[in-house]
Amino acid sequence: MPRPDPRSRWIGIAVVGAAAVFAFVVTIGIFVPALGQLGAGTADAGLDDPSQLPELILVCDREYVRAGEPVVLTLVDVEAIDGPAPTIVSTVPDAGCPSGTCLEGGLCQAVVYVRLATDRYVAYELESGP
Repeated sequence: MPRPDPRSRWIGIAVVGAAAVFAFVVTIGIFVPALGQLGAGTADAGLDDPSQLPELILVCDREYVRAGEPVVLTLVDVEAIDGPAPTIVSTVPDAGCPSGTCLEGGLCQAVVYVRLATDRYVAYELESGP
């Protein structure tokens, strides 16, 4: 049996190594951004008292305000008002811009909701911007 050429062996090792590096980079490129978005647009952890909510939140570079005392709604109430899949945001600064909050042209939802720790939601209305 002929002995393999050392050069072809190194080429094979290089190809396998390059494929491993490529797979690693793709995996990191997919999962790291996903991990960073875990809390965005979801319930504010541990927040159950609506009086602790701020009067103004910044979502997608737009200001949303809560008028007066917070009115607590259930998901059924919210869906009856805004239809299925309402826009749920976080009060955490720099939590990102949840999908569907603003369109490409800059138009944003007139109302977004902050979800409390349980099935309770508080509405915020768009104050500034298009």
